[in-house]
Order: sequence, then C-alpha cells, then structure tokens
Amino acid sequence: AAKTGIAVCLSLTLSCLLVSVYVALGGPFWTSAGETIGFLWWMSMAYLSSSVMLCSLLGSSFQILGTLVLIWQFAASGGIFVEQQMTPFYASGRGFPMYYGVRGLKYMFFGASPDTMRFNVAIIALWILLPLAAALLISRSPLAQFKHRSFGDLHPGDS
Repeated sequence: AAKTGIAVCLSLTLSCLLVSVYVALGGPFWTSAGETIGFLWWMSMAYLSSSVMLCSLLGSSFQILGTLVLIWQFAASGGIFVEQQMTPFYASGRGFPMYYGVRGLKYMFFGASPDTMRFNVAIIALWILLPLAAALLISRSPLAQFKHRSFGDLHPGDS
C-alpha cells in the first residue's frame, strides 16, 4: 500500500511538471492548466491500476507485459499518427485508456472534439476501477499463492 501511495504521489508530481513545462514554453490551453493536470493524473491512475492488476496476476514478471502493453497503447492511441491515417489493425487502440487520454488531451490543448470529453473520462474511470477490482479478486483467490514463487523455489519432484 505504501508503494502504491508513493506511485500516486509521483504521478501527480509528474503531471504538474509536464504542465509546468508546457506553460513555461508558452503553450496555449483550451481549458485551464489545473484541469489538464487533473486529467493527466487521472490517466496515470488508469496505467497504475493496470500495473497493479498485472502484478497481482503475474508477480514480478508483470513488467515485461506491462511495458509491451504500454508501447502498444502509445502506437495505437492516435498520438503519433492521426486516426484516419492508421490502418484498421490499429483500431484495437480504442480498447485501451491511452486512446481516450490522447483524445482528451487534444481537447484540452487544441479544443478538438469537446463533445467526447465526458466519454473519455468515463472510459478512463472504467480502466481505473475494473483492473483494481480484478486485482482484488486475484489477490483473494488461490492463484495468489503462486505469484510469490519463482523457478528457483521449484525442486525436482515438487508437484
């Protein structure tokens, strides 16, 4: 719980730092800097929640899968290429929170698609709540006893 609290505080600090750099460089906002900080922090809670779920499921080896999923989200979110230029293969990005986060930030920075903002926030809320609920269920299940075992703990003849 302490590590999660530290991660929450660090993500808020990073959100403030990112917006501070943007403000220092003279970047315009369609909304306020405070709303942008809050939205960035909200997005980071979705990633943190997903990481908690993967850690509950896979133990310490969650980092590899978590990194791959984050890279996939970055590629398929519409932050690098405009959605219309991406192949249909990248439409799977709509299933991840970064897609909705990029849409929300496009609104906050440029005023694009203001009618989708509530939907973006709601989808990100689901990505916070559902993985946390799954992590809670996993931690209470018999599966939880195996996440702390490593291959070094196994000996020939163990079942």
